Amino acid sequence: MMCKVLCRLSAFLIYFIEGIVLKGIQTSLAITLESLEFNHQQLVDDYRDFWEWVSPQPAIPSEMTVLELKGNPLQYRQVNKYVIDSPSLKSEKSIRSDFSQSAQLTSIHLFRLDGEVHFLKFLDNSSLLAHQYDKAVSLLSLENNENKILIQGGLNRYIRKVAISSDSKLLCTANVISPDRNFLKLFNLNKHLNEIDLRESNPSEWGRVNALAFSHDGSVIAVFEKSNISLPLSTSLMPIKLIDTKSGGIRGDELNWHTSDIKCIEASPLDNVFASGDMQGFVKIWNWKTLKRLGSVPSHTSTVNAIAFSPRQKILVTGGDDGKIKIISYKNDIEEQGLLGEYSDWIGGVNALAFSPDGKIVASGGDDGKVKVWDVKNKIQTSELSGHNKPVMSVNFSPDGRLLASGSKDYTVRIWQLS
Repeated sequence: MMCKVLCRLSAFLIYFIEGIVLKGIQTSLAITLESLEFNHQQLVDDYRDFWEWVSPQPAIPSEMTVLELKGNPLQYRQVNKYVIDSPSLKSEKSIRSDFSQSAQLTSIHLFRLDGEVHFLKFLDNSSLLAHQYDKAVSLLSLENNENKILIQGGLNRYIRKVAISSDSKLLCTANVISPDRNFLKLFNLNKHLNEIDLRESNPSEWGRVNALAFSHDGSVIAVFEKSNISLPLSTSLMPIKLIDTKSGGIRGDELNWHTSDIKCIEASPLDNVFASGDMQGFVKIWNWKTLKRLGSVPSHTSTVNAIAFSPRQKILVTGGDDGKIKIISYKNDIEEQGLLGEYSDWIGGVNALAFSPDGKIVASGGDDGKVKVWDVKNKIQTSELSGHNKPVMSVNFSPDGRLLASGSKDYTVRIWQLS
């Protein structure tokens, strides 16, 4: 049934709505561009008549139009059901792809927090660190389901970005104190969270920090701060600054190769390499020691949101607003190794990525609220986990590889068990 609606308002704003309403799944129905255009023209004619009326007229009811097959029929495409989370649901089974032959994943823990979860990292197999955007950094215990606040946000201390060293000893937070000023704080998790200001002598020097990451040995933090000065694209370079975690001073020269804002920075757990992704879709790879750029790849058609390094091979995966997950190798030359997976184009982008400890699988989180698991070698999706009802912003595997954590804008952290 072709449906059309006309609305006349006293103001000059007019809502013009048209579409197709189908009752049930009509697999034999053929809809063509010609039939859509025919219905559209009818609506246009009625619209013109409507505005020529000079006396009150009854409303125009919806009409049913028989769709005759003229031309090439449009293809029918079925989308996955959208599952709304139930607070009473304590354990959920994963939704598995038809081609999945992997182990089953089950939701075994659910933490409800007070803010959007933008960062997660397992400290060991039973506890993990969680960053609640703007509000707090928490320690979650799987043994007793406890949520302990380690660092409290608040007025003049909005916690926007978090990074943790590979040995889980050092924690860095970027705290917003005004629209154009950030503090960088360094905490030692083994020494009662003693707090250190990085570059304390001139804190206003930091603008809005968009990305930060620790080096493999924890001695350096790579930071990108968004400048408040607008420059022409052809002349502006976006610098990555390296901060010494002991002295708090700048180490070496700024790394100036990006020509658009940097969205994410990630370090390899395997060697002295880190990567940065920007809003134009470029991924650049650097060496911590030499401070040289190893190469650059136009990995995505839009913003790069997430990067994850393999713990076993010289490869990394990237995810972007274009919904794609790419594999990049840097063993010899920097080159793209193809598509690991892709989110449907009408759902949104990829926000989070994580390798398993053995490097065989990758977990991803996207705007559709799903957590997906991918086989790296065969480049196929093996599982799809439903439970979050808002975008997933962080994923992380436990050190033994048996648990997967996901954090979302729906204020929850879910723990999935790989049986």
